[in-house]
Formats: sequence, structure tokens, C-alpha cells
Amino acid sequence: MDAKKKSILKSQMQAKKPRATHAPPNPKDPTWIDYFKDIVGTIRDPLLVLDKDLQVLFANRSFYKFFKVKAGETVGARIYDLGNRQWDIPALRDLLEIILPQKAVFNDYKVEHAFPSIGKRSLLLNARRIPAAPKAGQWILLAFEDISERTQAQETIRELARFPSENPNPVLRFARNGKLLYANEAAFVQLADWKLAAGKPAPRVLKDQIGEVFGTGKAKTVEISCGERIFALAIQPTPTQKDVALVWT
Repeated sequence: MDAKKKSILKSQMQAKKPRATHAPPNPKDPTWIDYFKDIVGTIRDPLLVLDKDLQVLFANRSFYKFFKVKAGETVGARIYDLGNRQWDIPALRDLLEIILPQKAVFNDYKVEHAFPSIGKRSLLLNARRIPAAPKAGQWILLAFEDISERTQAQETIRELARFPSENPNPVLRFARNGKLLYANEAAFVQLADWKLAAGKPAPRVLKDQIGEVFGTGKAKTVEISCGERIFALAIQPTPTQKDVALVWT
């Protein structure tokens, strides 16, 4: 094969090679840390990045704002020493020292704690081990979701549902088969509008919502039309999980 044909064949082979796709920086690349910090900084929930010794490498702005702490007193400190040791929580130690070493990822770990700077909070912690720079071991990405308002609302609904006869708001209870078990006196408007009575199935406007709460086991709040008005309605599974309470709020 002459030189000209070899050159043409080489050009054709190169043309058939797939184009390289863009990939995120490798942890061995010095730019990787800046790349990672940029990602962490854009996330709205409070985040911490810890090293293998549980010292804070960096945090995002949401963490500083939510927990009312400063970078100078956060970066470089062990997480348990932050904010006058307000993070020295047994549940957090269990997550970081017992659970996470056995699992690379852990989601929705609930922690309730009274923090000196922000008061009592209910938090969901999500943690995962991530590859770090060379010779640095693995890092830990720790994210915090504040569910305090949601938890308080659920507690309020639960208390209201416990004593429905004393509740000035309408309260209904439905069984898993979708049939009405109970209605307090304040629910007479709803009973009349939906033509409901004990043992009768839930109206179509409520059926799917009730089924979803039974399926997930989690409370939800919806807006429901009844008559000519729209009401905010909280649907809460009872402690036995055998029925759900509907409380107008």
C-alpha cells in the first residue's frame, strides 16, 4: 500500500473514532476540590463536608445562615465541637460512627435537638461517603433538612384527632376500606354536602387522598371543595395505622 492510500485510510479511521464526552474532574485533578465546592455552594439545604476524622473541611452558606455560625469557628473543627458542642448529639454519633461506616449512603435519619442558637429543631440528616483527594481517605457529605414545622403540624393534627368530640373543627375518620367510621358534630356541613353517614364510602374527592396516606403512612395537607367553599384539610394516619383522621384546619 502506497503512502497516499495509507494516509487516506488513517484519516478515515480517525474520523470514525467517537468524540470524547465531557466528564467531571477526577479526584486526582487539583481542580476537583474547587469543582466540588461550587456544587455544594449552590445547594439550598445546609451542607457540611467532613474528612475521615470528622473535621469540617467546608460548609455552604445555607449552613452558616441556618445554624447562625461563622466560617472561622466551623472550618477545621470536629463536628462535635461546633457551637459550644451543640452537635455532640448521641444520634449524630450513631450515624457517623456506627451506621455510615457500614453503609456508603444513609437517608432521612431523624434527629430532634434543642440548639442554643436556633432552638428546638427536627432535622432529617442525609449522609454519604464520597471519594476525596489522593491520600485524604474518604470524605463525608452531610446534608440537613429542617422538618420542624412539618413535625409540629403533624403533632397538632394528631392531638386534634385524639379528642375529635372536643374539636371545634370538623373531624372525620375513615377505615382502610374507605368507609366512614366517625364524624364529630362540627362536621355536619360536610356530611350533608357529601351525603355521608357511618359505614358509607368516602366521596370521590377524598378517596384517592385517603388511599395515598394509607399507602405512604405519612400525613398530608390538601385543599378540598365542599359546598361553595374551599377548605384546607389535614389527613393524618392514626397511631394504629388502621384508619385515618381528616381534620379541617
